[in-house]
Amino acid sequence: MKSIRFIITFIFTFLLIVDSNHLKGNEVAYTLKWQYDLDKKLIYVSNFSFIDNEVFFGSHEGLIFGLSLSSGNKKWEYQGKERYPAMNPILKNEVIYFNSNNTLYAVNRKTKQIYWEYYKHKYGFISSPTISGNSLFIGCKKGYVLSLYLKTGKINWITNLNSLVGISKPVVDNESVYVSTNNGIYALDTKSGKILWKSQLWKDKINPYDIEEPLILSDSIITWNKNYIYSIEKKDGKLKWSYNLPSAKYRNWDIHSMKIHSDSIIFAKRRYLYSVDKQKKDINWKFRAKGLITGVLITKKLILFGTSRSESNRGYLYALNISTGKEIWKYKAKSTEVTQSLAIKNNTIVFSSRGDATTSPVTTVYALEIH
Repeated sequence: MKSIRFIITFIFTFLLIVDSNHLKGNEVAYTLKWQYDLDKKLIYVSNFSFIDNEVFFGSHEGLIFGLSLSSGNKKWEYQGKERYPAMNPILKNEVIYFNSNNTLYAVNRKTKQIYWEYYKHKYGFISSPTISGNSLFIGCKKGYVLSLYLKTGKINWITNLNSLVGISKPVVDNESVYVSTNNGIYALDTKSGKILWKSQLWKDKINPYDIEEPLILSDSIITWNKNYIYSIEKKDGKLKWSYNLPSAKYRNWDIHSMKIHSDSIIFAKRRYLYSVDKQKKDINWKFRAKGLITGVLITKKLILFGTSRSESNRGYLYALNISTGKEIWKYKAKSTEVTQSLAIKNNTIVFSSRGDATTSPVTTVYALEIH
């Protein structure tokens, strides 16, 4: 009887190991550490933030969650007053800052006490907050950018750009804050909010929900729209160069999820992932995924990205060699879409998937350990 139990236990354990590990050759590429299912009504998952050994994210109903990075157990939960999706939480000095629709919150991580909250109905926060020094910067639906004092939540300055600010966060570099809008890039003075310059690179206005933050380099800024990549001067916003992706399929689809790695620009466009030489403007490689690419994350050796509506109606998390673009492994999620929310700490990748009534209607957060 004991021997039968031993055999059954062995087989069950073996199946769990096979299911949670992916083999590349004779080596295990990753291990599934845990997965956490949200309530069915919580579909949205924001970007992830790591605080000590916990991973934080926002969802619907103004909720912020904190999960153990080791076990996936829920360690922290907070609900804002407004029942709208809570945007990407960030932390400084044990205070968690996040926004949900018209309200910006500063909450003590340990006690959950509200240090301050800022409500402004006429602005309507849309971007994620950015912290630099003693200030917090955030963009609004009506085209405003706000700077608040971090300790008190009081307004430092408000600047009207007369353009729609996207969901992307403002980017701070030295004494300037750079903001992407539906008709160009703005540079503002961090102390006064004065507009230093505007670079209007495209004629057709962009949907605010398709706007992504620019990439800041040592002397230039990289931004993009539709099929074009632009490099502009940091000091005055003047165009340095532009690049039109040659013979690109799906030309009406926007380039998105752009990253810089060494001398390469890496970005997605519908089902394709590209690597372009930053100096020569030549394509290093391109990879076609079996689904629409959602978000992209870069490590020292890997490019990680999610897909939706892939084969078997499931989303995948792909891992490619960053130099060659060759597929190393892929993980099949239990839902139709691996969302654009990807993050990594040490060797643990955290991502989420969501589905529909035909697959799994549950949104799930995963943690994979890379070997």
